[in-house]
Amino acid sequence: MKKFLILVLAVITALTAVSCGKISDSEALAEYKALYEKAQAVNGIVYGNGLMHGYGGDVSELTAPHYVAVSEDCPYKSLEDIEKAVLDVYTEDYYNDVLKAVLFDGIEDKYATVYPRYKVQDGALMTDVTYDAFESITGARNDLDAAYVIRSSSGTVEIGAPRYLNGVKQASDKKTTMIMTENGWRFDNLA
Repeated sequence: MKKFLILVLAVITALTAVSCGKISDSEALAEYKALYEKAQAVNGIVYGNGLMHGYGGDVSELTAPHYVAVSEDCPYKSLEDIEKAVLDVYTEDYYNDVLKAVLFDGIEDKYATVYPRYKVQDGALMTDVTYDAFESITGARNDLDAAYVIRSSSGTVEIGAPRYLNGVKQASDKKTTMIMTENGWRFDNLA
């Protein structure tokens, strides 16, 4: 029995060493590019134009917040659908520490009040149509072909990429951290 336990521990140790091994730069960049494309859609939901809705009035005449139902053909039908899309790209810690407040909880402190972007009312998913999209997010794009690994260790990779805002190259590159989670690689900051 003792030999069997030693053998099992040896196998577990070997598998752990292999699974926690450092990812190659080419593998890291491939993971980054795949996640980045998903992140663009998610960032649009969080900080950009948001989900489709049918409001046709003049938004400038509204006071914040003004919630309307998302369009029936919107692929997201619930807060859980949005949360799942976010967690397919970002770590749970980043979601809980940053994105959840913007999306669903809102933020209130002595300097400002930020209303939740989305809520459910009478069973319908609603979006705040007075939300101002952040141009620095919606007009920004990383140059994926010029992306590079800054540093890599077991389970964490930092990637750099030239950043363009509305077609203009920015002075500094965008740095993004990827972390290996139980569900695969996820970004741990805004991509």
